[in-house]
Amino acid sequence: MAELAGLPTPRMDWSLSNTSQALEKFKNLCELYFSGPLKDKSEEERVSYLLIWSSEEGIELVFMWPLTVDDKKKLSTYWEKFEEHVALQNNFTFACYKLSTLNQEPYEFVESFQKSQYPCN
Repeated sequence: MAELAGLPTPRMDWSLSNTSQALEKFKNLCELYFSGPLKDKSEEERVSYLLIWSSEEGIELVFMWPLTVDDKKKLSTYWEKFEEHVALQNNFTFACYKLSTLNQEPYEFVESFQKSQYPCN
């Protein structure tokens, strides 16, 4: 880690409300390190750095993924899986927002309210 002396350690913050933006910033910073001070490291070593920097939650996510031995050695695998996780998380947040903003009129029947919200049903 001597090649990183004096540089701030990248850290993914999974608690932010906009995790897709946080992941993008995290990825950009990691890619700078991987193309700069860590360019001579193997891809497996870079994966180790990525996992350390992804924090405990990132490591917990990785343990839940069914990865092959070859997939575990590729940075692209982890970036794809992290992006999938963030997309699912953002979809859930948006769905919660939409649900919390639904408004049924005082004398509106449930059936008509449902059809106005979900016309395909």
